[in-house]
Amino acid sequence: MKRTTLESLACALAATTVIAISPEARAQNTPPPAPAAQPAPPPAQANAQVSASGAMTLPGAAPAAAQPARPLRPDADSDHDMFVGTLAIGYLGTRTLQVGCEAGGPECANAAPSGVGTVGLDAPVIGVRYWFTDRFGIDGGLGFRFAGESGSNGGGTVNLPSTTAFLIHGGVPIALGAAGHFTFEVIPELNLGFSSWSVSGAPGVGGLSGSGFHFDIGARAGAEIHFGFIGIPQLALQGTLGLLVSHDSISSHNNATGVRADYSLTSFGTTLQNSPWDIFTGNVAALYYFP
Repeated sequence: MKRTTLESLACALAATTVIAISPEARAQNTPPPAPAAQPAPPPAQANAQVSASGAMTLPGAAPAAAQPARPLRPDADSDHDMFVGTLAIGYLGTRTLQVGCEAGGPECANAAPSGVGTVGLDAPVIGVRYWFTDRFGIDGGLGFRFAGESGSNGGGTVNLPSTTAFLIHGGVPIALGAAGHFTFEVIPELNLGFSSWSVSGAPGVGGLSGSGFHFDIGARAGAEIHFGFIGIPQLALQGTLGLLVSHDSISSHNNATGVRADYSLTSFGTTLQNSPWDIFTGNVAALYYFP
């Protein structure tokens, strides 16, 4: 009986030892190992970077390409296109107005068959130009001259004439083509002018006086050159030649005798008539555009 009990205890101890050292048992009773630590990602740049061109780049974004300098208008293909919708001011040429005077009177010349003399008065025109589109624009200007003369011959005052000239100019420039600094233009235009001439007589004696009316209509053709080739595209010179139909009506009046003479002339011709130098006075304009 005692032996049987000891044998039972020995068998139980042996079974317990086998279970304790069995690999399967150890695998089941051992907790899984902790996962290995992963390396931390590099910290993101918190501040935006500013490129040399001044453009801001956010973190992770590709830097923007540098933008080239833009002209006054992004779609400008020529100097002319840069100033569409802008105003220019400048010199639009000189017009000569004829005023009547009594033939043989002070500074009176070019007597007509009617006995009316004429005096030419130059009126420089200052005006503006505005391009509504790259093809059509408008011109407007005023020309005037006021002069009063006096003198003496040692024995007294000499009466000399006083003159007045006033001109209104209008035009519609049409740009037929533009490339680079060059613009080819045709400019229908009209001019309306008034002039007067007078000289006082001796005390108690009436003097002499005259007047003139001028109207012309026609068109010019020529080129406008911008100075963009030297970095000043706002400045432009225009040279033109044209055909005009003009009408002048002049008269003179002797206030002492009451004699009045009238003369009118209608002509058709080019704008370059008197001398070749007229191309620099009546046919050349200078403009400055304000961007």
